[in-house]
Amino acid sequence: MQFEEIVEYDRTDDVKTDKEFGSLMLSESSLRALARAGYISPSPVQVQAIPIGLLGFDILVQAKSGTGKTLVFSLLALEGINAQSNVPQVLILTPTREIAIQICTVITRLAPRVVLNIVIGTSGRLCHLVSIRALNTSSIRLFVLDEADKLMDENFQKDINFLFSCLPSEKQVAVFSATYPHNIDSILARYMRNSRLIRAGSADVQLIGIKQFVIIRYAKHANDSLATLLRSITFTQCIIYANDHIRKAFVGFYFDVAFISSAMEQSERNKIMKQLRNFGVKILVSTDLTARGIDVGNVNVIVNMGAPLDCETYLHRIGRAIKFCSLIGGEKFYSRNELLCIRDLHTQRFWQTYARKLFGKLPAEIRIASESYLSFLKVLYSLQNL
Repeated sequence: MQFEEIVEYDRTDDVKTDKEFGSLMLSESSLRALARAGYISPSPVQVQAIPIGLLGFDILVQAKSGTGKTLVFSLLALEGINAQSNVPQVLILTPTREIAIQICTVITRLAPRVVLNIVIGTSGRLCHLVSIRALNTSSIRLFVLDEADKLMDENFQKDINFLFSCLPSEKQVAVFSATYPHNIDSILARYMRNSRLIRAGSADVQLIGIKQFVIIRYAKHANDSLATLLRSITFTQCIIYANDHIRKAFVGFYFDVAFISSAMEQSERNKIMKQLRNFGVKILVSTDLTARGIDVGNVNVIVNMGAPLDCETYLHRIGRAIKFCSLIGGEKFYSRNELLCIRDLHTQRFWQTYARKLFGKLPAEIRIASESYLSFLKVLYSLQNL
């Protein structure tokens, strides 16, 4: 996809700037709403993306987790609607219900009286509502795709194509993503016009400031090693990416642990996420349900019990743990069988291309932050003779 303009911002600090929201072309009502909600100053991605979005351009915003992307499209939505009309004017698409609920919370904090104009949901639910004519899309002015790298998966393509076909031709498209998957250009080129790409001024937006450690253990020793690790380090909250059996094993170690997965009822998932945000639980064992887009600012340790099957999922997982420039430790446990599986995956062209892109020509600070993961890739090669 050819962009009319590529805007790269200085990402020395992902959260703080010396700018004010008043300099971003926002209306007085939005500025008052920001003040009431406690927002003080915009982040770098907000400084760059909000004015361009307010001019009506289609935008693709690439920025790592926790840098304020949700507030960008929330403000674009509020600025673009006619509050005197009750018809839906903004459609926000997310890959999970948890992200949809999170977005709804942000928007209702800013403007609780305009929620009827903004529809937020997952692809399957939105397609169903449109197909039974319970959702009128004829007045949609802004279509937002949040966590677009996940929405570009093949499983979502049919739904996304259907939704685009039901929207007016004259609309603004705003796409937000933490990573830039290889297939995003070919898919979005059909739907975006005069688009602008807004991203950090470096090739990678996830790894700066994250301390990573690789711990190799046989599977039968992993739980004991993890318990020892968590007893020996200081952390606020922790997410462990694993299966339910890890949570059950942790009961005997006297840890306050909860478990969440997509197989659970939505009400139970909502309850657990609320507990995590309110410090009702210190450790969350999770599937990849929470890897993307979930904003839990006090999580500062991520543990991968087992290997993610692709680089993008890996980046999303560890990106959960860096909030407001905190330095964290992302501990990764792998059994030898898992290493052998990843070694096979490493031979695939996409993985090799991604590895070269990630570690080939990067600024020094990214190479330092990425050093342990690069070492892990080297471990894969060392297993070739096993």
